[in-house]
Amino acid sequence: MYSKGYTQNLDALTNKEQDTSSASSETRNGIILYGEDRPKRSPPSLRERQYSKYMKVTELINLEPPQEEEALAYLLDQNYERSFNAYERAVFYNIIATIYQSQEKYQDALKYFYLVLAQGNSLPYDLQDGVHFTIGQIHFALEDYEASLPYLNEWLIQQEDPPAHNLIFIANAYYYSGTMNGLAQDKANGFHRTAIKFINQAITSEESKGKEAKENWYVFLRMLYNNFEENAKVIEIAELLVTRWPKKEYWVQLSGLYAREAALEGIDEEKIKAFEEKQITTLEMAHRQGMLDTASELQTMSQLFLYHDIPYKSSKTLSAAMDQGISKNTYANYNLLSMAYIKGQDIEKSVDPLTKAAELSNDGDLYMRLANIYLKLDKYAQGAQAIEKGIAKGSVNRPDIARFQQGQAYAYMEEYDKARKAFRLASEDDRTKKNATTWLKYIDGEEQRTKDIREYLN
Repeated sequence: MYSKGYTQNLDALTNKEQDTSSASSETRNGIILYGEDRPKRSPPSLRERQYSKYMKVTELINLEPPQEEEALAYLLDQNYERSFNAYERAVFYNIIATIYQSQEKYQDALKYFYLVLAQGNSLPYDLQDGVHFTIGQIHFALEDYEASLPYLNEWLIQQEDPPAHNLIFIANAYYYSGTMNGLAQDKANGFHRTAIKFINQAITSEESKGKEAKENWYVFLRMLYNNFEENAKVIEIAELLVTRWPKKEYWVQLSGLYAREAALEGIDEEKIKAFEEKQITTLEMAHRQGMLDTASELQTMSQLFLYHDIPYKSSKTLSAAMDQGISKNTYANYNLLSMAYIKGQDIEKSVDPLTKAAELSNDGDLYMRLANIYLKLDKYAQGAQAIEKGIAKGSVNRPDIARFQQGQAYAYMEEYDKARKAFRLASEDDRTKKNATTWLKYIDGEEQRTKDIREYLN
């Protein structure tokens, strides 16, 4: 727990001479990596008396379980001003601070970390830099994000090759600094732009070492670019995510991003078509891998198949989802399924879902569509009945046409009285009157012709 937290290695604490000077400062992606040459420091080593105290504290902390309170009591009892030099005070303050940090007593920890820094040039550079970073971490834990930035940057400016995970931590500090209430938008944007730079730097750093950047770094980066509505960058990262980590959520999100691009105003038809094709291809890839398992996902897949003139896959996808109980037996689903069957020329199969959709509909128009299906199948009795149900339900778009079709159905069945009634109702609308009158005359003739034939046969 404490091997790296409350102390540096033994050589550093006993202070072998250090040479921590660095090369001159440089920048990468606009971020300072490390500062100007640092002069050598040769702080005094721990004296024998203080070294023995240090070892006693070490023993207490290394016990199982660690004797933190005993160690703290011993440390706080020391007369640092009179018996310790600046370096020795720094070492022991650092131990106290780190014990408080491990106990999540952050304000007490900060107090002693500040005392470490107050020892100035007596500090080895590695201890000074580490304390800067740790103070930044504590302010972050306290959700005082902006206060963490000076300390994190003070650490960063001295690092020749900062670890990628530390760069990501700093990116988080900038991101959360930009989310604080009451912050001006331009300042928030500035924080978030800097967060983007740090994430990109971390990714570049890992790749330069032949390592693969972490998945969640790309997710973080994609979110930031999305906040800035930099859609090309968002899609680029989303495509990378499905390539390296082909999870369901990434496939579905990428499909949604393509759909968003296709819906943008002002883009030409060719681009719309390209994005729509990418949308369905991406979602179908997820579907083929068995990743789509919710009602909304499967219904969207069915709608896309229908939109792209693939009705067989549309009906197959939705009917399977309904059979398995994933998609509910709703008006919308029955209606979609019936349209898929109709568009796929599977007229017989469309009857059942269309009937159920018509029953659940708030108006009679679906009964009209059902009637047309029956009439195409030469099922005149069912067609006439569907029209009657539609008109009874109400809100039929053209009741005059409905009655006209009903009259035709009855005429084909030689039910002439019912046909006359339907045509007379149709003729009440001026738009249909002429044709309805023609049919009334026609069925008068047909009825007489039918009688004559029957008499002759008898």
